[in-house]
Amino acid sequence: TMAKTPENAMDLMMKVWPAAVARVKEEVADMQAIADAEAKAGKGAKLTIEPWDYRFYAEKVRKAKYDLDESEIKPYLQLDKLVDGMFWMAGE
Repeated sequence: TMAKTPENAMDLMMKVWPAAVARVKEEVADMQAIADAEAKAGKGAKLTIEPWDYRFYAEKVRKAKYDLDESEIKPYLQLDKLVDGMFWMAGE
């Protein structure tokens, strides 16, 4: 609806497609690194990431990259400090 015509929609898709494909290649490379490390450690057979592996290994990548211990961030996220910060920001 926003694009008004199918041609406009295709034009937009073709503009973002190269960046999207590049990002997927980066993600699959991260997944492949985990699969290779697991195979090297004897935790599985050597494999090449296929589309059906994507969700399984994407979760492993997410956990490896972003899984934080709550105790590490707790000092920064105290409720009274967050409320003070929000009010300060609203005042700015």
